[in-house]
Amino acid sequence: MKKEIIKERVHNYLRSRLFPWNFLMEPVADETLEHFIKKDFRIPSAIMEKDLSKEELSNVICDEVKRIVKEYLVSNNKLDPFAYAQAQIYTMLYDLRSRKKLRGLDDIVDIKALAILMGISMDSFKKKEESISQLIHRYKDNKPSAKDIFGQKVTYIDGTIIGTVTDIVYDDKTGDLIELKVKTDKKLFEIPIEGIYLKNVYNNCVILKDVRVIPAGYE
Repeated sequence: MKKEIIKERVHNYLRSRLFPWNFLMEPVADETLEHFIKKDFRIPSAIMEKDLSKEELSNVICDEVKRIVKEYLVSNNKLDPFAYAQAQIYTMLYDLRSRKKLRGLDDIVDIKALAILMGISMDSFKKKEESISQLIHRYKDNKPSAKDIFGQKVTYIDGTIIGTVTDIVYDDKTGDLIELKVKTDKKLFEIPIEGIYLKNVYNNCVILKDVRVIPAGYE
């Protein structure tokens, strides 16, 4: 699809009463979806910290799609906003489903009615959802997510406790996790992701490699 057509559709979808669900039902190429699903997504803190009502979840999804649209417009149309939105939102929903917080998108919105309004068959939409779920399972299930790292204790490899993860920093363009912010009793430190043994986060701590830990704001 030409960039001009995508941009026009984005603006039309933003103004539609079906927003943000129209972004999730737009047909996209499988390889483009896979490209985005491979990335590390920022899971909104509201999703990780508490149980949300149907209306609250709808608001979170709406805010996330708006953020993606803004990023698409700022990036000068260098990404596919529909595939990006679907990868991001379905990763969030997959996380909630894995924690038995909901069964799927149809717990939040009437997807049958949406499919009719957008002229999409339910069979094709369900196949698409299953394909996305399989991709997320392939790339996410054996990989630590933000909820696995947020709030964890941080230690050196010898077991010395450094502090606690208070924030997670992502690359705005790629979505990759690039840095953790760690709070100690006295300072806030920034730790590049290359300096962390991510495979150990399931042991209720984040273990540092032999790296230099830099206080936040250090020049």
